[in-house]
Amino acid sequence: MPPKEDIEYYSEFLIKLVKDQGIFLAILFVLFLIALYFLWKYLLKTIERSVEESSDKTLKIYQSSIDKDFFKFQSLHENQIDAIHKVYQDFNELNMHINFLLNGENFSDQADPNELISHIILLRHNFKKTFFKNKLLFNKDLCIKIERLIPKVDEFISTFQSGLFPEMTSEQRNENAGLNDGFIISGIWSGGTFETLLNELLEINTEIEDEFRKIVGTD
Repeated sequence: MPPKEDIEYYSEFLIKLVKDQGIFLAILFVLFLIALYFLWKYLLKTIERSVEESSDKTLKIYQSSIDKDFFKFQSLHENQIDAIHKVYQDFNELNMHINFLLNGENFSDQADPNELISHIILLRHNFKKTFFKNKLLFNKDLCIKIERLIPKVDEFISTFQSGLFPEMTSEQRNENAGLNDGFIISGIWSGGTFETLLNELLEINTEIEDEFRKIVGTD
């Protein structure tokens, strides 16, 4: 509500206006003031609405940008997990078959070493291809270890193949097993030939698993 002094001032002004200019002009002046007041209120409301709409629009644009960034991050994170999982699976399968070739497995038939070494060569190729496609996902130290390991796997394959006996017939295999308590001796290698390689395989296998656990949040 306007101060008392303002009310008295406008009252005196209107009375003077009526006396000097007549009632008609006084009414026009009052209507002008009323129109001016409502125009001011309208402009004020329009500005407030414009600011609010602009703010909402800016907020929506910002939210849309956040959503896009989050989607990109989420997709990248999921792709990263899938890639590391694939590297780990390929490496673990290679590791598992090398161990099986050297140590066998309880309650399993003795595999043909020539067939098994051919499968290990295929696994070696798959692992190398998968690793180099996703190399940037791993830290430098781990990359160096894996890159040094691959030639050692090649050395293992060559060393194992060099110690194999020539392929045996079924009769020769049965005779071999009969002389060795049911086990077929497929080749001869010096003691401890593969020990260093198996230790390195185990170490790198653990490091890849640790990297995977960090990314999926199970560390």
